[in-house]
Amino acid sequence: MAKINEVLDKCMIENSSAENGLKYDAAANIKALLGELDLNVEVVPENNHNMLTSLISSLKGTPLTIQEKEIINEITGLTTEGNENEF
Repeated sequence: MAKINEVLDKCMIENSSAENGLKYDAAANIKALLGELDLNVEVVPENNHNMLTSLISSLKGTPLTIQEKEIINEITGLTTEGNENEF
């Protein structure tokens, strides 16, 4: 979970200006959603893109935004270069 927190904190710092507010909000939202988990019971799949996407989407209860998907890609190391259809 340290890797996830590192990426989320980085996104929040880099996107704290008003023009990047959507990515900041997405990072804050993911952080809040993961904060709902009991880490003594749940395992956060930070290296598995599909499982992490499913977990966060399930916690959110609605489809993920493009910004949330981008952050998950960054956490899991998935690149979207040349794959604009990912979203």
